[in-house]
Amino acid sequence: MRGALAAPLVRAYCAPRAARFAAALDDPEGAQRAVLARIVRACAATGYGRSLGLEPGDDLAAFRHKVPLAGYGE
Repeated sequence: MRGALAAPLVRAYCAPRAARFAAALDDPEGAQRAVLARIVRACAATGYGRSLGLEPGDDLAAFRHKVPLAGYGE
């Protein structure tokens, strides 16, 4: 009986995320740009990001130019 009550609650809770995921499937390039924008904004606010010259509005080309490749141990 508890499962019958829980399932609609779980679906309701997950519905917004499921809708965003479905929208991302329709435009994967746009979804990737949005994720990169969130990452760049977050990184630009850190000391390391500032040392690299990251700006919150940097696009992929600027990110590639400013952020060096680094291995796990670096």
